[in-house]
Amino acid sequence: MSVAIHVSHEAAAKIGGIGSVLNGLVSSPSYRARFSRTLIYGPLFSLEGPSKNRLGENSRLLYSSLDGVTPAPWRERFAPLEEKFGLRFVYGIRMMGNEFSPEESVETEILLCDVRGAKRSAVDTLKFTLWESFALPCDRFGDWDFEQYLRLSVPYVEVVEALFGSEPCVHFAHEYMGVPCALAVEREKSLQRRLADKTFFYAHEISPARACVESHPGHDTLFYNLLLHDRREGRSLEERFGSQENSYRSQLVKRAVHMNGVLCVGDWVQEEFLYLCPGADPKRVHTVYNGAPSRMIDFREKELRRALIKEYGRRLFLFTPDIILTHVARLVVSKGFWRDLRFLYPLDRELAERGLKGIFIILSTLIGTGRNQEEVCRMEEEYGWPLLHRKGWPDLVGAEESLSESLSLFNARSQAIKGVFLNQFGFAPGRSGLRVPQEASFLDLRAASDLEFGLSIYEPFGIAQLEASPFGGVALLSRACGSAFLLEQTGLTETHRIVDFAALPSPLGESPLGKGDLLARIGLKEREERENRAALESAPLLAEDLAARISNPSPFFEKGQLLQERISWERIFREKILPALS
Repeated sequence: MSVAIHVSHEAAAKIGGIGSVLNGLVSSPSYRARFSRTLIYGPLFSLEGPSKNRLGENSRLLYSSLDGVTPAPWRERFAPLEEKFGLRFVYGIRMMGNEFSPEESVETEILLCDVRGAKRSAVDTLKFTLWESFALPCDRFGDWDFEQYLRLSVPYVEVVEALFGSEPCVHFAHEYMGVPCALAVEREKSLQRRLADKTFFYAHEISPARACVESHPGHDTLFYNLLLHDRREGRSLEERFGSQENSYRSQLVKRAVHMNGVLCVGDWVQEEFLYLCPGADPKRVHTVYNGAPSRMIDFREKELRRALIKEYGRRLFLFTPDIILTHVARLVVSKGFWRDLRFLYPLDRELAERGLKGIFIILSTLIGTGRNQEEVCRMEEEYGWPLLHRKGWPDLVGAEESLSESLSLFNARSQAIKGVFLNQFGFAPGRSGLRVPQEASFLDLRAASDLEFGLSIYEPFGIAQLEASPFGGVALLSRACGSAFLLEQTGLTETHRIVDFAALPSPLGESPLGKGDLLARIGLKEREERENRAALESAPLLAEDLAARISNPSPFFEKGQLLQERISWERIFREKILPALS
């Protein structure tokens, strides 16, 4: 056994996908059998609030020089390092695990570092070391995002030794943020120290690939065709899309070649990494996937949970829906929300012909902390939020405005499906409005869903897209989603439908020129043509599928329960991650 150390910006709280990964990993029985202890290490982002909240929910504070909490033995371990480097530490225990099954949570060590006061001499020494050992041009980047994660690595090796001595450690650098800490360990190994340690870059995305996909109007239709062509021809991402030397994220990701291995959460991520780093050893780059949080329930419980969401739909729209459609995601361009509506229009016609009615619930917001309950209740009382919205805080901000307008236009034209935009973080009574039944929870929303949209343009994996499938729903995924590849491997075809927006019509897809310069001309027109065609082709099949699920839901629920085990974190760690670590 050895110690696992995860370097992540989501050490104190689940912000996005990495937080879900950490929760799933640390609570897996095979993971706990492999590692004797786990530490999650990250920056302290805020000095505000009471000390009890510094490590997030369900935590116990053991040390904080910020708050005068400095008991032995932690004082003897942390205080000398604080003095040496000009830093301050917050350390303790947090319960982490499957959000759908809180009873399975486990105690995990958390260490946050306040890097603002880091001594300049120590930072400069580190920058020189990283340049000398790994040719990382630290002085080129003045962005605080780069600087804070660089500073996080200043005391890293000594922190590890203060907590774990010479015990072998496996270091997981989650995304570019964790790379400087992993490089600090690799520097030690080059000096014949900590030779038993291993370092892994945990690639939840490849930043320059995301930037290329999101910034080009051709999105995934362009990018993945070019990637496959260029990889066959030996051409790199930088040769195709330009130098990445001024991108600190790209420069950090490229230094992952110095680590023991790269863990990619999806097949495309593996391809993207090798596209960016063509000189990397492919044998050290592994596709490991993510697991999906879930819980075993019986069919009766599923129906009870579904009834709560159907009641919510009735309170909103004054009809009881036959079908429940959902999309739970961050409100960013990569999630492709416009594709949801492109598919809904023909699906609406198909359901109307079958005499079926449905609701579409979008749960997404630009406000990571969400709106407070008082604001939500006031908006609901004044003008009927979330069915009706107003521009400006505390309601619609930024991209929320355009999504709300698009959904309102759909509602004005639709016959069978009506949509609601819940621009809130989380789903709960009061917090999401007074029309949410008192007994309802986020788990009910997942268990009730007949179809979860996930038509992303860039999606390294996509945990949220899978959350409805174990309860009998279907995941509607783009081929860009890493989770699509995992679902295909399960053999349970009833749990998902995959749409390939990169599939090209003839003659473009067959032309020799289409393997090069012609592909680079794919733009807005070609991508929208592909989206429209895919929507029209998919609508009858989706309507038929949904009608079957509501007429005889039990077989689909049983398939979903089988899926739960096949995409569980326990199985993913045992069959994918553990071999990669070896």
